[in-house]
Amino acid sequence: RVAKRLARLASAADWLYAPKPAGTRAMAYRQSDKISIRGLSGTDVTRHVPDVVREVLRIRADNALPDGVLVCIDDDRRPSSRLLDHVLRGGELRPVSFYAFDLLYYKDWDVYAFPFSDRKAALASIVPSLKTVVYVEHDGTRSANLLDGVAGAGLPGIVARRASIQYTAGRPDGWIEINSTALDELKQTRRKSARQSARSITFTNRRKFCDRRPGSPKAT
Repeated sequence: RVAKRLARLASAADWLYAPKPAGTRAMAYRQSDKISIRGLSGTDVTRHVPDVVREVLRIRADNALPDGVLVCIDDDRRPSSRLLDHVLRGGELRPVSFYAFDLLYYKDWDVYAFPFSDRKAALASIVPSLKTVVYVEHDGTRSANLLDGVAGAGLPGIVARRASIQYTAGRPDGWIEINSTALDELKQTRRKSARQSARSITFTNRRKFCDRRPGSPKAT
């Protein structure tokens, strides 16, 4: 299944790639000085993420609706979904970041129907260099090889989106996620297959060499 997804990514040139943050999807609503941070289910978690609220107020648009992922870092400096869930349920107050990767509303316009690449450009223009609210860069040049580095960083995988897709509910056809575990399994399978092929080639070459030696019995 992973191999099919990678083949699909390789079949078109307009895919944009980014690491998938380990966290919880959320929307950051800004209407002038009013900020609301909500999960996809509509749960209001605004009071549990004060650092995010302060920095959403610094984006360069009085009215905006970025889509992103809330992330909480544990004591080992790795993203922790368990710790984030604890924070969002009103437990221990810890720093939470918001990784913004898409934009649904910009100033006075709904931008749902705009191509993803245009929404990204608008999002990049309104998110300054901040500590807690982070603009997620999508790259169209690194292809699926980006997967090689995400596991070591404690990230669950990558997300690939077609530059031309509109924003729709759910996961549209131009949106592919590949997790690190599945990639590792695929790489292990390919390494095993390569080793078996190498052993088969070595054995065949040895037989050919023996067949050429004077006095050697011919292979049957």
